[in-house]
Amino acid sequence: MGRKSSMDHPVPLFQGKQFWLSHNIPQRSRFKDLIQQYGGVVRLHEKDADIKLVDHARKNLPPGTYSYRYVEWSVRNGKLEELEDHRAGPSAARPVGATNIPTRSCPIPYTLEDDQWLWDQMAPYEKDPKAFVGGNKIYQELATQVIYP
Repeated sequence: MGRKSSMDHPVPLFQGKQFWLSHNIPQRSRFKDLIQQYGGVVRLHEKDADIKLVDHARKNLPPGTYSYRYVEWSVRNGKLEELEDHRAGPSAARPVGATNIPTRSCPIPYTLEDDQWLWDQMAPYEKDPKAFVGGNKIYQELATQVIYP
């Protein structure tokens, strides 16, 4: 895969680049090996990486993430792909009334901190009697502030 130098070693395509790989990437260990084989560094923590790779087919992708295909296509073509062509996140907001909401096998109870946060978010609406209170609009605003696991 990829072009080889005259000494039959891979071209250091990813030299100086630091990657983080989501645990959901198919064949994750293969991509980790490819990155290292082609001169890149794989970081354990997302915050330590320049390029954060995810499975582009998944939903609710965080901002600043790219498809693992960036590595695959760069190696296949023997040159770095345009990173922006592989942007994966952020995912588009789910429209009101969407039916593709993931389900959980058991409910997760609210903590006291969760309850206090929600109370604090709703307090401004309660204090201003002229404020329009629309449940869906408030829900959408709150959803942009919360990162789901």
